[in-house]
Amino acid sequence: MSLRRKELYEKLVTQIQAPLMKFGEKLSRNKTLQILRDAFMLAFPLTIFGSITLIIANFPFLAQIIGESAAASLNAMLGPASTATMSIATVFTVLGIGYYFSCDRKVDPIFGAAIAPAAFAWSHLWKPSSSSRPVALSWSETFWTSTGWVPKACLWG
Repeated sequence: MSLRRKELYEKLVTQIQAPLMKFGEKLSRNKTLQILRDAFMLAFPLTIFGSITLIIANFPFLAQIIGESAAASLNAMLGPASTATMSIATVFTVLGIGYYFSCDRKVDPIFGAAIAPAAFAWSHLWKPSSSSRPVALSWSETFWTSTGWVPKACLWG
């Protein structure tokens, strides 16, 4: 790199660095983002495991390397593992949000961790109606997807 380019680069970095550092400090002090960061870190090992199984199951040219039948059985074995771990990671994240939010508010974190999944389930089993009260979904109004039981109202509005 020429001396002139290096000087221009360093000048650009010093001009951009100060505003970005101020913005980064504000983000790092935001309590809501700290709670979300901690909750997602709780589910991070499950995410890593699910990602690894997904990569192994969908490795390019796997059928040519280990054979068609072995690749099909490996895919059948590891395919549901990634879906299951991602679904369980959702539960861990919801528990973590309730736990860390309660810790931030200086209340008993076990109660926050217990209430959060109930609130999550409540929000997914009720749909808004034209009246002022929500209407409960029956089990016939839900169906199974690859991520679990999903109310039709969540998918079709």
